[in-house]
Amino acid sequence: MAHRHQRLWHCQRHYSHSIFYPQPDASWFSDSVLCDQLEATIANPQQRQRKLFHHFTSDDLAYDTLAQPWRIDTFGFYSVHAFNRCDTVVETGHSFALQRIDVSLGADSVLCPGDSVALNAFWPVSSYAWSDGSTDSMLVISHDDLVGAGSETYSVTITNGPCARIASRTLSVDDLVCDTSNCKFSIPNVFSPNADGINDVLKISNTCTNISYAAAIYNRWGQLIYSNERALGKASITWDGFVNGVAASEGTYFIIIQYGDKVQKGSFSLLR
Repeated sequence: MAHRHQRLWHCQRHYSHSIFYPQPDASWFSDSVLCDQLEATIANPQQRQRKLFHHFTSDDLAYDTLAQPWRIDTFGFYSVHAFNRCDTVVETGHSFALQRIDVSLGADSVLCPGDSVALNAFWPVSSYAWSDGSTDSMLVISHDDLVGAGSETYSVTITNGPCARIASRTLSVDDLVCDTSNCKFSIPNVFSPNADGINDVLKISNTCTNISYAAAIYNRWGQLIYSNERALGKASITWDGFVNGVAASEGTYFIIIQYGDKVQKGSFSLLR
């Protein structure tokens, strides 16, 4: 009986797997402008699952992996390198400062009949958007504009290039304060005790005669920093901007004047 022999061939197949990596993405890094802040914070890139194996480094060795937000506090050019096994992409950005928009509309105040105040928000090469819709750099408010509301806060957004700042001021009417038949103290909106010979002393004048009154000035935290009592009217109340021989800091201060059974309140700004 014939036997047939069958040879069995064992075949082995070889497979290869191709991995396609996307080009590294550094598009999240771009120019940064420092307006009023002291530093720019560059956020970490958001990596999706398909973008694993991307790595980042900067010119600063402390941020080789960019594991933490990159804080830049010096103006100049910076670059980020994004790389994987196939390619490297370099993105360059410029961190630069823009002059701070330093505008104040003054301290909150009371308008009496016939009074008006000009709210001046001018800053070079800027645009303006007031809360009432006006786009001029100045807004003039009179006593009659406030009679219906009694008090109104006016705010303006000042935009200069990529930076913006909001300034505001509250104006109001008060029959008690404006009762000149009894007494009226005139409180300046601002003074600047910087020894330049101009507006160095806060001077509060009044129309009172032969009355006793007391004045007290408080800082923004409600701490008493100055007081003055006088037995007779018309002498002015003055303050040189110092507390116990130390120059008071810039900011808003509040004053309360008591005379007889009446009280007049106000505020002003100290600038140096």
